[in-house]
Amino acid sequence: MNQKVLEMFGRRYDEVIGKGDSQFSHNSKVLIGFSTDITERYELKESYQQQANTDALTGLFDRRCFFENADRG
Repeated sequence: MNQKVLEMFGRRYDEVIGKGDSQFSHNSKVLIGFSTDITERYELKESYQQQANTDALTGLFDRRCFFENADRG
């Protein structure tokens, strides 16, 4: 099985694709795929990360995030 995130038309999709042999016919292959719109989940994750790293009043990095970024470079 192969799983990846696909972006299409400004939306994000969690895509799972599996392939195998068909049980209905000899020498035939099948490809089955599922996709789920994860745009809202991705946007919530980004929002939570921003809230965790910034001060709500000033919008500036909080102390922990400031020092982590300062140490990087």
